[in-house]
Amino acid sequence: MGRPELRRAEIGERRLHLLYDGARQRESKGQIRGDKMMALKKIIAGTTAAAWALLCCGNSAFAGGGAGTSAFQFLQLGAGARPAAMGDVFAGVSGDVNSIYWNPAGLAAIERRELAMTHALWLEDITYTNIACGLPLRNGAVGVAFNVLNSGNIPEADNTGQRLGENYDMSDVMAVASYARTLGNLALGANLKYITSRIEEETAHAYAADIGALYSGFRLAGRKLDVGLSVQNAGTKARYVEEEYPLPVTARAGWALELAKGLLVASDLNYTEKDLDLRAGAEYTHALGTVILAARAGYRGDTVKELGALSGLTAGMGVKWSAYQLDYAWNSFTDLGITHRISLGIKFGDRDTDADGVAETLDKCPGTSSGMAVNAAGCPQDTDNDGVADYLDKCRGTSAGTAVDVEGCPRDADADGVNDVSDKCLNTSAGTAVDAVGCPLDADADGVNDVSDKCLNTSAGTAVDAAGCPQDADADGVNDASDKCLNTSAGTAVDAAGCPQDADADGVNDASDKCLNSSAGTAVDAAGCP
Repeated sequence: MGRPELRRAEIGERRLHLLYDGARQRESKGQIRGDKMMALKKIIAGTTAAAWALLCCGNSAFAGGGAGTSAFQFLQLGAGARPAAMGDVFAGVSGDVNSIYWNPAGLAAIERRELAMTHALWLEDITYTNIACGLPLRNGAVGVAFNVLNSGNIPEADNTGQRLGENYDMSDVMAVASYARTLGNLALGANLKYITSRIEEETAHAYAADIGALYSGFRLAGRKLDVGLSVQNAGTKARYVEEEYPLPVTARAGWALELAKGLLVASDLNYTEKDLDLRAGAEYTHALGTVILAARAGYRGDTVKELGALSGLTAGMGVKWSAYQLDYAWNSFTDLGITHRISLGIKFGDRDTDADGVAETLDKCPGTSSGMAVNAAGCPQDTDNDGVADYLDKCRGTSAGTAVDVEGCPRDADADGVNDVSDKCLNTSAGTAVDAVGCPLDADADGVNDVSDKCLNTSAGTAVDAAGCPQDADADGVNDASDKCLNTSAGTAVDAAGCPQDADADGVNDASDKCLNSSAGTAVDAAGCP
């Protein structure tokens, strides 16, 4: 086999042999059993070497078991010292930027900008580093993450273990973009991933996606119970040399219960490559002044079969002060050694309890409801500045300075349908029909509103009395406009012109005429007689 073929077919196997040599030398009780070697392969399948050895070499020493039948096994390692100390139980836990790696829906509950950095010391100088950053939004959050697993320098060797005098290294890298959104008590989240692996000059690439949901509306004995589901690593296949291999798709279902003040218990059921395992964890926090201390423990069921019961134990601790959080996680692989993780978390900016995008110290309305649009002061928006928030305002475009009612509409004190700004008759009686300026209707424009007008159709320009009828100053029944004798005495019978009647047309009105029937043309005296 030539050198290029050696690198392709044997490089992963050599890496595993080199990794295990140091472990064998340190083992004071003899050789590590073959089943524990296989368990190590399963546990730290995150090293590309393990996957490469299985995929390219087909070595019978590593055959069997679900892990390793797909590429990029490091995707199963998770991230964060807090989750690791709790037994890698995090599908139902929210409000932590590390939720990106377990259930992206949990990212929606972060309250401040958050940065978390984790460094893991794995077996045989393997290092695993994670950086995650989250930014809360109105009704959700966005985040990014970056993971690197590195083997360090590895001496090349042939099939017999003979060193070839050169070194090589291997690395796996993942970049993640995350988005989560809340819909009431339900949070939904998704990740997009770019993944690449390199062994010397050989590389492989893939794209993947995660989806998750987390419901926080349950209560158990009055305690908050969150339930989460996620599916991870659904994506394209990775091509190693001439073969393509799928990604390790993982499904998680978990819950987290606030069992007592400061005590969180959680459990996850994971399914990956035909392997089903149960995990459980707990966290207890206690405040000492401004410092919060945390103690954590967990148990993983996926390593017990090969390494024994103690291999599933995890533990850790944490300390939080102000915006800073330091976490540590410990995990024993019994004879194979111990792994350690250290995480540093930093939160930026003020808390925003109502998640309206306005920091608590600036928020003048800290209890605004979810989804409500707010202004720079954190109060419900009032676009027209009428003192009524937009979500209550039924007249959002009122002019500046307009007095409004509780619905944000211009006031109408007399309820005549004409707002007070335009109403020239502010106190019209209830039920009175009004015109455009809020005054009682006056159809004939005589100055007497229709309700009081007894002569609704008086001609334009006609002087009218209080009843809206044409004026008749002498009360003779002939309105002044037609009355040619405006001052007839009370009780005097008048003709159509409003003048005293003169039946015989002798020039003496009937009231004074003592000879009412004198012949036409007859000269009469003052008494109307011939």
